[in-house]
Amino acid sequence: MDTPDHGPIPGLIVKLFASLIVLATCSPSNAATAAQGACSKQWEYTVPSLQSARKLANSYASADERMTCAMAIRDKIGDLDSKPECAQCEVEYVNILLELGDNTSVATEKLKNPAAIARYRESEIQIRLALNTHFIESQSPQIRKYWRRNFEGMDHVLQKLQRARDFHQEVMRTDDYPLSDRSFGMWIKAIRSCVSWDFTSSEKKSLMLIENTLACETECGNAAKRARQRIAEGGVSNPKIALRQIEDELPLAAIDSCPANRLTGQSP
Repeated sequence: MDTPDHGPIPGLIVKLFASLIVLATCSPSNAATAAQGACSKQWEYTVPSLQSARKLANSYASADERMTCAMAIRDKIGDLDSKPECAQCEVEYVNILLELGDNTSVATEKLKNPAAIARYRESEIQIRLALNTHFIESQSPQIRKYWRRNFEGMDHVLQKLQRARDFHQEVMRTDDYPLSDRSFGMWIKAIRSCVSWDFTSSEKKSLMLIENTLACETECGNAAKRARQRIAEGGVSNPKIALRQIEDELPLAAIDSCPANRLTGQSP
């Protein structure tokens, strides 16, 4: 499956139908197949119908069954962004989609086949990214309160997929939301790995090599400066913890001065 591009992420319909295609390539258990059949009735975008659908999905014992049921419900109801205005309907549907993401994550942890794991994670991230776009665009306090739960699920799966640049770009789209300590720490980890953007490539590097990277690679330096600026703007839940994280992990003292011997990492 193609990696999402680095421009604006498409609406929920593109991402969530793509996730259906991804999961269709997996081999569901017999129980999950039965759940899919039971959950494929003609649901409506009304509060009673959505509540019944959510109750049915949550009635299944395994995460795989709950995931498969929610996917079938999503397939029948369709795209959230195209629905008529109905505040409580939106809340109910967002919860169905959030639980779909959560159950996909739990189901993934029980898999052993690497190819199946990759497909499930790709499906989950499509759901999470689409929801993140919806939360960013929403003006409803009822909807925006769910952003953090989805975002932290998203940072988890993007780390598993080693897609640090995608995570950095999603952070850059969320100025209206304060990052939790966890998500800010994940962002710092992404920036530290910014030459390869994989979350892990910087783990064995010295602080001097990290400093040289931040000073000499424009994208890396700009990302680090933005992290520092976000703290100053109040865009984090706990500024004191965020400052400690950035001071420990991103040596910014020489960020505007690229040393001539940066490739060796030796002291000037």
